[in-house]
Amino acid sequence: MKARHPYPLIAAGFLSLLFCVAAGPPAPYHWRTSFEIQGVEDDASGITWSPVTQHLYVVIDGPERVVELTTEGKTVRQVKLKGFDDTEGICHIREHLFAVIEENEMTITFVDLSPGVLSVSAKDKRVIRVAPPLPKEDKSGLEGISYDAASDTLFVVKEAEPKAVYIIREACTDNPVITPAPELLRATEKLEDLSDVLFAADEKCLYIVSDRSKALTRMQLDGTIIDHLSLRGGNLGLNKTIKDAEGVTRDDRGNLYICSEPRHINVFTPASPGKP
Repeated sequence: MKARHPYPLIAAGFLSLLFCVAAGPPAPYHWRTSFEIQGVEDDASGITWSPVTQHLYVVIDGPERVVELTTEGKTVRQVKLKGFDDTEGICHIREHLFAVIEENEMTITFVDLSPGVLSVSAKDKRVIRVAPPLPKEDKSGLEGISYDAASDTLFVVKEAEPKAVYIIREACTDNPVITPAPELLRATEKLEDLSDVLFAADEKCLYIVSDRSKALTRMQLDGTIIDHLSLRGGNLGLNKTIKDAEGVTRDDRGNLYICSEPRHINVFTPASPGKP
């Protein structure tokens, strides 16, 4: 029997190893379904999940309101936000308390969305001003917000021109401490804009979604990137690209929800049982 030359086998093995390295780890999430937010025509923006009601809450910009819905997409109620302008982000704080951001005002307002409430006024509400207000025509202000209950810390992102990431410690006290987070900002250098941020308490990390980059970046709190996930068709089980991604949140089962304009929510499940 004629002896085979070993070099082709060695070369093939090397190429296989190279391919495995280049392929990287499997994606932590897989697309499951999507649905439209009923009763909303346009301008769906930030999204959050409440462990109290087990529901999703989406903030709408124009007319300003919050829509509460089940994780299957059934609308529970709509809450009018009176006296608010350009509402872009929302996060759950505790019980029925939420924080809503206004893009150009560069403010965070705390609102009570207890069951049965159908209207909330901005008057006499607790407000944190993150930075000076922007001109009315400027659409590059605050976009996303998330909360770490264990440390009473808010994470806030500014969309662009320039991008910014803020950390607000002692957020629910009378003297919140606002500081820029340059190490987190550096981790977003490949993202064209910052649409929303999510603090994942179980993973002790941040998720930042970018509309223009069509991407979701997961990073540690020191700015070390864990992974960079594409939201384009063909990735994460998506059959088409998620356009205008504006918000991101997770529930207690690890399911990931990405809200996009005009009124869509894409649902992703962990690729393996347990934590992604």
